[in-house]
Amino acid sequence: MTGEEFVQNCYIEKERMQKIYFDKTKETLVGEQIKGLVAKGISEEEIRSLIDSVMNEVFYTVLLGLDGETSLGNVQMTYKLFDEEDNQLEDIESYAFDSFMAEE
Repeated sequence: MTGEEFVQNCYIEKERMQKIYFDKTKETLVGEQIKGLVAKGISEEEIRSLIDSVMNEVFYTVLLGLDGETSLGNVQMTYKLFDEEDNQLEDIESYAFDSFMAEE
């Protein structure tokens, strides 16, 4: 696996999570909170946009933390990530920016 594939899998997971949150047939804590906000008159689109922004920033920050570009908690260090075949995952920061922060 490459760093690019790792980041892409993180992006796929983010999209999967959002889909579950807004699926009215699934029972999740976040989904229930969304239903409550919609019942109070906040549009689903506004909530979707907010959750997308929050998830993008969280995934981006964690990925940058793993790459040593920012701190995780109070510790900033570079971590070395390897897949099962001992391939080091590199260049996470640039792929993370493109996937989570670049304007579409």
